[in-house]
Amino acid sequence: MTDYEEQLEEIINTNLELDEKRKEEIIAMIEELLPPDAKIILLSHTGSRAFGWSWYNYDFDIHGIYKRTNYWDFVHLGRSYYDINLYELAHIIDMDIPRKHSDVLMNMLNPFYLDDDFPFDDFIKVTIPSFLDIRPIIQQIERFKFDLLPRSALHAYRLILVPLYLLLKGKPKLNVFIIAKELSLELRGLILCRNRYIAEHIGEEKKYLEQEEVQDILRELYRLLDYYRQVVREKQKEFEDKDLASEFKEKIISIYYD
Repeated sequence: MTDYEEQLEEIINTNLELDEKRKEEIIAMIEELLPPDAKIILLSHTGSRAFGWSWYNYDFDIHGIYKRTNYWDFVHLGRSYYDINLYELAHIIDMDIPRKHSDVLMNMLNPFYLDDDFPFDDFIKVTIPSFLDIRPIIQQIERFKFDLLPRSALHAYRLILVPLYLLLKGKPKLNVFIIAKELSLELRGLILCRNRYIAEHIGEEKKYLEQEEVQDILRELYRLLDYYRQVVREKQKEFEDKDLASEFKEKIISIYYD
């Protein structure tokens, strides 16, 4: 095993996921927050823990979908260790999916709770067109070039790796280090940015990136982006002339509104 592979394995083995007790606690908090007649559709663990680059003292980011007509489109709940953001189902099918709000949809792809009737496999498919536009990736890389922060670079990696894995494997995964391993990608800049981002927790002396390191990371990101462009070109035809958003909306209406 190479030095890179050892580091990657060590990061992957850092367990930052939700345990069953926390899942139950989160569900109970949300049920308390929402009106009694609201229905939880999906709850997903996202954010820096789910992406694989945080530490044990970081909070848990939860995004989800609920159904409740004549209520708020969006609800936020912030409590100790939890940052919870919920979207009303109609907003998802009328706004986020048709308008390809890729970040909103990406955050829903790691569910720990699913309503029995929710067609999650169809939901996965309907999110894919939102990831075929590379402009958000380029914007994030430009942000990194401006602020030079490890966190900005980490999100640039995420915006490439998560949809790349989805396109290649046909299933979602949010942990970028597991993705790198499963796709056999050597991304030393990714590990460097993670280590600098949580430097104070792992005994790293440096918190920021030196100029030469920034250039190496940018070269790695652009190589990765070129690979992603290639995959998008190969897969794009599968989604041309298909109105997946309308088809999904009709299915959701038939399940939850008829």
